[in-house]
Amino acid sequence: MVSQSTIDQYKAQTAEEIEPQISELVQRGDAALLALEKRRAHIRRKVDADATSSTKDGKGKPTVMDEKRRAQLKKANQELERQLAELEEEVKDIVSGDCVKHEAGRRY
Repeated sequence: MVSQSTIDQYKAQTAEEIEPQISELVQRGDAALLALEKRRAHIRRKVDADATSSTKDGKGKPTVMDEKRRAQLKKANQELERQLAELEEEVKDIVSGDCVKHEAGRRY
């Protein structure tokens, strides 16, 4: 069996050996966190600047990017409405007991 003093000695020695590594890891983590916070702030400023500048081209007209985004949103909205209609139809069929009809035609 190992004496308590030997255990304490090994504990102290291990702590001495790994303390610098732990300190370095903490410092690197802090530096990485600071860099991420700076990047987040930069991206936030960029998004805010884009939000204010891209809504108008200075003449009160929507920009090309606005139109493209609006078209994308309209297309996505139409697809969601189509899916909603399909789901409502399925629900009606399930409630009426005709659920087998839609199982083969289900698209997700």
